[in-house]
Amino acid sequence: MSNSTPFSMNITDDKKYSIDRSVSDLAKYICCWIIAIHHYSQYELAHGFSSSPFLKLFSYCGGYIGVAIFFFLSGYGLMKSDQKHPVEVLPFIKRRLLKVYFPVVLTALLWICISFLLNRFESTDFGGGLSILLCEEHLWFVRVIILLYAMFLLHRITDRKLKCSRAFSVSHFVVLTTIVYAFVDYTLGGLASLSIPFFLFGALMADSSIKMLKNVYRGGVILVVSFLLIVAFVLFRKSHYAYFEFFALNIMVVNAFILWSLKSPIRLNLQNTVLSTIISTSYDVYLVHMISLSALLYYFEDVPIILFIGLTYIVSFSFYKLRNLFLFR
Repeated sequence: MSNSTPFSMNITDDKKYSIDRSVSDLAKYICCWIIAIHHYSQYELAHGFSSSPFLKLFSYCGGYIGVAIFFFLSGYGLMKSDQKHPVEVLPFIKRRLLKVYFPVVLTALLWICISFLLNRFESTDFGGGLSILLCEEHLWFVRVIILLYAMFLLHRITDRKLKCSRAFSVSHFVVLTTIVYAFVDYTLGGLASLSIPFFLFGALMADSSIKMLKNVYRGGVILVVSFLLIVAFVLFRKSHYAYFEFFALNIMVVNAFILWSLKSPIRLNLQNTVLSTIISTSYDVYLVHMISLSALLYYFEDVPIILFIGLTYIVSFSFYKLRNLFLFR
């Protein structure tokens, strides 16, 4: 009789855990759309324009799940990149500023232009994105990801300078993550800090062996425990925001993603394809979706979701081409 379970994995080697780059990019793209629909759903429900269960689900937890998976994949991707090409301080800072902060500045300029065209310009728009501290509220994600990049750089440089043991390296990474978590929790609030541990989780997963993970995830025990945690937090929640409930839900979703990638290691050949270009616009979707919604609100009080998705897609794709033009890629 076979001892396999529905979660059994036919993996026998001891290679490092790996996610196909195209799969990772596609997952990030989907996450950014989940975040966009999360914000759209919050507007629709807050103004009583919809009672759709679909929108209620996205409004309640969509954004937090999307950010958690995005942070997990970002931590994983950075660690994998560092393993191949160890980070150097100045090139790392330059690349991250160009990829993360420069698009925010362009977004602010884009919003100023749109505000002029719609006769809705206010003097405060000049500071809306030119300073990361004065960004739109939904752009807290940018501030946090910059902190996480700085933390990662400090960790890797320290790790190599001191030639740390594996145990010390992991402990150091955990301490740095805890400091960033506490800072974000204090300055931006609990829900902003909710997904920070998943960046650490992703980075550690990048350095874990498949064989070890197969043993850890055998039988789907982690998913069952995560589900029980969610039930417990729903029944015994202590705050209106159900912080720990969201955290347990994020754990379950991220672990389901890991289990799926272990059981079915998909490879996508998307190089130089239209789809590869589209999924490269994930960050652009995140940056411009509120601009699209604000522009539509100038014409519609109740914005149809098809129009929101369509305009966000067009603007994000155009914005992606624009910023690449400025970066001479």
